[in-house]
Amino acid sequence: YYAAESHTNEVYVEEAPPEPALDYRRVPQWCATLNIHRGEATCYSPRGGSYRSSLGTRCELSCTRGYRLVGPSTVQCLPSRRWSGMAYCRQIRCHVLPAVLRGSYVCSAGVQMDSRCDYTCLPGYQLEGDRSRVCMEDGRWSGSEPICVADLEPPKIRCPDSRERIAEPGKLTATVYWDPPRVKDSADGIIKRVMLRGPEPGSEFPEGEHVIRYTAHDQAYNRASCKFTVRVQVRRCPVLKPPQNGYLSCTSDGNNYGATCEYLCEGGYEHQGTSLRVCQSTQQWTGSQPLCAPACGLDLRHVTTIELVGQPPREVGRIREHQLSLGIIEELRQFLHLTRSHFNAVLLDKAGTDRERYISPVSPDELFVFIDTYLLSEQEAARREQSGDPCE
Repeated sequence: YYAAESHTNEVYVEEAPPEPALDYRRVPQWCATLNIHRGEATCYSPRGGSYRSSLGTRCELSCTRGYRLVGPSTVQCLPSRRWSGMAYCRQIRCHVLPAVLRGSYVCSAGVQMDSRCDYTCLPGYQLEGDRSRVCMEDGRWSGSEPICVADLEPPKIRCPDSRERIAEPGKLTATVYWDPPRVKDSADGIIKRVMLRGPEPGSEFPEGEHVIRYTAHDQAYNRASCKFTVRVQVRRCPVLKPPQNGYLSCTSDGNNYGATCEYLCEGGYEHQGTSLRVCQSTQQWTGSQPLCAPACGLDLRHVTTIELVGQPPREVGRIREHQLSLGIIEELRQFLHLTRSHFNAVLLDKAGTDRERYISPVSPDELFVFIDTYLLSEQEAARREQSGDPCE
């Protein structure tokens, strides 16, 4: 081995230049045919392009990439049947890179031209200087020698953007997803662990604002944190008021998007209008406010009267004020076990239960005394005593 000129640090293996191969089979042939290993000879002859070795032929010599020409770049075929000079191609090599304290490097092709050497540091250290060096055409390495120093810089972490979601219909929560944070260590690119403080992606979040925090640790135990917020909004409609003499029965939270409210009337009152209303995404209720109108007479007590009298074919019957056919009368007698031996009046409560029977005609006052004494519930009786009879 020997070092090249003082302007380069290129190292070579001493090798003798190859002897030119002589080929006298071509006519006219004056000088030996030029064959350059790892190179090329481009020749111009006075006699034309087909004559590469005739007297006066001039050849330009070049090498393939990764090799350097040693000797003249141009030669000419002389009358002495020799070329005016000789050259050969020598591989370009850089010197072996020195070891790196607390680090190492890996090269793609050793010390040959275009070989790339990538540097890395031990855990807990970061590289200062060039991360890669390339063996160049002049036999030198690009850049400068890096060093490995203690890693004191925290990793870089970036959380996803904050987000806002609308609660799902009929629910007070929303399912929220997000991508994991982007984390990079400035030293060796290795992150030891990333910790999440808060619910996992895909969790259900209740109404309100929630803070999600991530913390990343590198191999030198430096850490960095980031955070973002998840805000869940519950769309709500105006709070409904129960109708006078009635009340509401609502699902979910009562006035959130998707909630359903049913209007119900107290005993003695009948429902008029929309019975169900739904809170829409526009934060408006479907339908309109219904009313609870008073039910007077027997309707107030939710009592039905059945009256049957006579013998076929002169038998008559009615339910309240509605006249009954003979077929219906017969079915009612069988169902309620009523004989034709005398007048029959039957009281059915709101559940359809047979509560009282009369075998002779009875006045309305007698009916209402019985109903108010025995059929009204304690709550209905108390409300009636407090607010009075709306039908009077």
